[in-house]
Amino acid sequence: MYVEDEDEEVKLGRSTQEQSFTSEFSAITKKKQEKADLRKVFTEKYGVTMEFPAFYQEHGKIVPNQTDYVVSTAFHIIPKAYTATVQTTYLDGQYDECNFDELCENVGKSIIIRLTKSCGRHGFHTLREVQLEQVRKCLIQFSTTGKFFGIFLQQDNILNIFSSRNLTKLFDDIEA
Repeated sequence: MYVEDEDEEVKLGRSTQEQSFTSEFSAITKKKQEKADLRKVFTEKYGVTMEFPAFYQEHGKIVPNQTDYVVSTAFHIIPKAYTATVQTTYLDGQYDECNFDELCENVGKSIIIRLTKSCGRHGFHTLREVQLEQVRKCLIQFSTTGKFFGIFLQQDNILNIFSSRNLTKLFDDIEA
């Protein structure tokens, strides 16, 4: 096709490029949809499923005015009828074997609120854990001044406010 005006040639080139891009994009989208469908078929025919427990960290808040400390919520995810033996191997080569239920007493019951301290490049060290009985979902927040700590129990619509000036006393109050 012959075009006398250069601007018109550029316009035609762009529209051709745009059409090409649109068709490539729709082809990629179509391939992704086909893969999603094939994954289900593959899993049903050839796949292996494994259920194992997990520890899920949900929310974390840095303690105001004490930035080395973090308060977080966590919970265990335990598959139904999970009966496995867990082996713990120590640095000196010794090991212990026990059932998973014996290893963790807080397994899968409720939300756990944890106080951890930063150890620089070595990660975090857990200082305190409190399990909130029969609480499946909650939100936590410090006040802007850092004087108060709130726990909102979503299933009951209850907001508990605690003084957070002393972190040890805060966790004693939460536990009570």
